Amino acid sequence: MKNKKLLLLVLILVLVLGGAGFLYSRLGNQGNNITSGQQQGNEGPVAAPSFTVTDSNGTSIALEDFRGKPVVINFWATWCNFCVKEMPHFEESFQQYGDEVHFLMVNVQESPDAAKSFMEKNGYSFPVYYDTKGSASGAFGVSGLPATFFIDSDGNAVAQARGALSPEMLQRGIDMILPQD
Repeated sequence: MKNKKLLLLVLILVLVLGGAGFLYSRLGNQGNNITSGQQQGNEGPVAAPSFTVTDSNGTSIALEDFRGKPVVINFWATWCNFCVKEMPHFEESFQQYGDEVHFLMVNVQESPDAAKSFMEKNGYSFPVYYDTKGSASGAFGVSGLPATFFIDSDGNAVAQARGALSPEMLQRGIDMILPQD
């Protein structure tokens, strides 16, 4: 009887650990990959959701205002450690591709003053937009920060990444939306 209980306990432990390992392997790498619409099973281009944010002057800006050039949208906040970690990569890419790609660095649900102070303190030069009510991040289904979306010049969502991006991952996303010569 004792051996049966021990065997049953070991079997339950193996099943629990196996299930946890499976879930970790399926969910644990989501922030480390850039996924495209094609990888998610979409047949053709998927239009990016429409949204409106405000710029540093309080002017409303819509995603459609940026059509004609590829767009990188990054949802972030100053309190988000992963967001702060990836900001230098975005600054470097903005310096390199700022004439070819629009960078919409969308601060989510913080006061513009907090974001402006953060930008000045760190010397970042890319433009920041404000989603103080969370409607833009909601349109993209953002449930955690940071989240980055790569939009082609026609306004189609080409790829997305959840979690902090390495310089290589950011470059890969930008390469997906740059016009091919």
